[in-house]
Amino acid sequence: MTHRARYLCVALAGVLASTTGAQASETRPGEATRTTALVVLREHVTEPERLAHAMAIEAIMRALAREVAGDEEEWGLAGLLHDVDRSQTDSNPAQHGIVGARLLAELGFSDAVVRAVETHDDVAGRPRTLPIAHALYSADQTYWAILSSGVPLDPGEEPSATPADVVQALRRAGKEDRIDDRLRRECAAIGLTLDDVLRSSLDSMRTVQD
Repeated sequence: MTHRARYLCVALAGVLASTTGAQASETRPGEATRTTALVVLREHVTEPERLAHAMAIEAIMRALAREVAGDEEEWGLAGLLHDVDRSQTDSNPAQHGIVGARLLAELGFSDAVVRAVETHDDVAGRPRTLPIAHALYSADQTYWAILSSGVPLDPGEEPSATPADVVQALRRAGKEDRIDDRLRRECAAIGLTLDDVLRSSLDSMRTVQD
C-alpha cells in the first residue's frame, strides 16, 4: 500500500469515528456546530477520499488558527465543510464553493465560514478578503502538495518529513507548480511563510492518523 493510500484509509477511519461519536455522545458547549457540520458532511460527501480530505483540512485549519490567533472552532468548520458541494459541482467547477456557501448560509453557519468556503477555489473567481479565507486556500493547497510529494506521513516514521523534504520531492517529480508564488502570497496574508504552513500541515496530517 502506498503512503498516500495508507494515509487516506487511516484518515477516513477518523471521520467515521468522529461522526459516530458526535451522534452517540452528549453535546458539550462549543461542539453543537461541529456536530451539525459532521452530519451535513456525511449527507453531502460519500467518497472516502473526500471525507479523509475534509478531516485533514479541518485539522490543518485548527492548527493555523492557533498560530495566528484565529477562531479555532470557526476555522475548523471551514476546513471540514469546504468541499461540501463537490459532488454537485463536479460537472461545473466554476460553481464549486459558491453552491456550498449558499448551503451553509441557509443552515446558519457564520458569515466567515460561508465566505471562506465560497472563495477557497480560484476557478470560482471570488476574491479572498478574510484571514480565514486565505488560510483555507493555503491549507487546501499544501495538503495536495504534500500528498503529491509522496513523503511518508506515518506518525511513527523517523525522521519525520520536513517542509524541505516536500519541496525537494515535488521538484524531483516535476510538480513544483504545487508550491507557486500565489500560494506563498496566500500564506503571507495570514502572517506565515510557506514553510510555516507546510510544517503545520505535515503535523496535522500525521495527527489525523493517530
